[in-house]
Amino acid sequence: MTSQLKVDRISPANGSEIIIDGFEPSGGGGVIQVKSYSASINFSGTGNTSLSVAMTPSSASNKILILATLSKTSSSTTGDGSPAFYGFKRNGTDLGWYAMMYKDGSRDAGHALSYLDSPSSTSEVTYLVHASGGLILNNSKSTITVMEIKE
Repeated sequence: MTSQLKVDRISPANGSEIIIDGFEPSGGGGVIQVKSYSASINFSGTGNTSLSVAMTPSSASNKILILATLSKTSSSTTGDGSPAFYGFKRNGTDLGWYAMMYKDGSRDAGHALSYLDSPSSTSEVTYLVHASGGLILNNSKSTITVMEIKE
């Protein structure tokens, strides 16, 4: 015979979490923690920007979703049609170039970039935005956010 308990509501005695021993929800997913850094940045050229944030993953199997928003952005000091690339680094290791833009007159535009990383670590990792080909950030309010996702 199988036992069954039916209730309309379970409320925690204190705090906001209810723990049921032996119960593990199926499937992965869920955000474990979020870290974010925003600043007005002046940057022109190639290299690491000051847009960075650190996080210590709680499990080596979890993923890190990296999001960056760059505002008032243009490309290349060398002229119209010249490309600029930008992407992410983890602890100094290039994760690749994920966005490219071309200079088009004097227009500035906002750009967003995302990447799902597998750091396979429980040590602190630092993510930053880096650029090549003359990326220009004109005193732009920019943000980098990292989210640990349960795998």
